[in-house]
Amino acid sequence: MGIRYKAAIFDMDGVIIDSEPMHREVTYHLTKELGFSITDSEYDALAGRITSDTFQYLKERHGFQASVEGIPGRYDKLYMERLREGFGDKLIPGVGPLIESLHADGIPLAVASSAPMKFIEMILNTFKLLAYFDAVVSCDKLARPKPAPDIFLEAAGRLGVLPEYCMVIEDSENGVAAAKAAGMYCVGFRNPASGAQDLTRADLVLDSLTGEDLRRLWV
Repeated sequence: MGIRYKAAIFDMDGVIIDSEPMHREVTYHLTKELGFSITDSEYDALAGRITSDTFQYLKERHGFQASVEGIPGRYDKLYMERLREGFGDKLIPGVGPLIESLHADGIPLAVASSAPMKFIEMILNTFKLLAYFDAVVSCDKLARPKPAPDIFLEAAGRLGVLPEYCMVIEDSENGVAAAKAAGMYCVGFRNPASGAQDLTRADLVLDSLTGEDLRRLWV
């Protein structure tokens, strides 16, 4: 059987590295600074969104007084401090060999993440993965972040592969929605650290990236 999909697009947080606990910690820290708190389920519903969108939503919901404009910079500072302290459990089990295997088979690879580009490059360089990717896309300069499809369409364009031949690996409901809106095949990775994410719109849902389920999509 020939290759079914011609490119693979990876989310980063919660798919390549287990960074969701750090994002959760920083978000909870900032909400306390702003004078309110949020529930785990409220945070889970916002996973995968960019910081400005998250806090604009929280401002409308909780009515804090501070301007949203300055929050992403404060968030990035706190998150960078935690990254420098350590990467938690580091790479998601199985993702390194998966990336290496797809690259060895000549499959074009991209990262499409809501994280700022400086964080994406720092993480990929730390784990010596940057050279495996033909495109790295951040929401930094895109008009619409996830759950809009823009980031995945941009990644497919940079890879030179039509959306219907792209496979996306995502761990959040917003990411899955973006992938499906882009017309792509989506693998939902159920990462316990990402909270209670509704991945039912994904074409395939997996609890692990270590098995052969993904390989069957390619060969």
